[in-house]
Amino acid sequence: MRVYKILAVLSVFILAAALSGCGSSPSAQNPASAATAATTVTAVATKAETTAAMTAAPMSSDEIEKEVFDPAFDLYPCFYGQGVVLTTGSDIGNDYYLVDDDRFTTYEALIKKLKSIFSDDIVNKLIATDGFKDVDGKLYAEEGDCGSDIYFSSVTYSISSQTDTQIVYDAACKYVKDEAYDEYAYDANPPESALRTEHIMYTRELINGSWVFTNFELPW
Repeated sequence: MRVYKILAVLSVFILAAALSGCGSSPSAQNPASAATAATTVTAVATKAETTAAMTAAPMSSDEIEKEVFDPAFDLYPCFYGQGVVLTTGSDIGNDYYLVDDDRFTTYEALIKKLKSIFSDDIVNKLIATDGFKDVDGKLYAEEGDCGSDIYFSSVTYSISSQTDTQIVYDAACKYVKDEAYDEYAYDANPPESALRTEHIMYTRELINGSWVFTNFELPW
């Protein structure tokens, strides 16, 4: 009789241990709990990626100049007689010459390139200068030189503000002071004491899927 009691007690302990083991088994976890845990991990990872993107190092002045301003400065002056490769001996009158430029060979290509950089308002303003003409399907440009600011020395770029649809750039332009011009006009690195600083704010906006300048001017 005593043996039966011992066996009964042992059976109870064995059953309790078995039930406890089943409850802690990974394979017996609640599927809903597992899904919640996975979602939490994903959310934490996404937040980490977003935080990393927001705290990424800002673009340097050289990077802004190369990626944002160089394409604009490469094209904008063309409408004022600067930087266009022309074919000599192809004058059609009024100092218009056939364009021999790899960047654009037709009027349509020119306008397409303009619209990839500037807003429609700026494009229309440039077209109104009559710097280019389409004659029998060929592109002609007016020869000339709009000149430049002889006091201009250098420019440094930074981002002033930024949203999902607008970026404002601060161009800190340095010019040689009037009283220092004679001494430092042709100096590549004039001292700070000989310079004055002016800030030009440029705005780019996301319009129809493209980042374009909505205001623009040459700093020199």
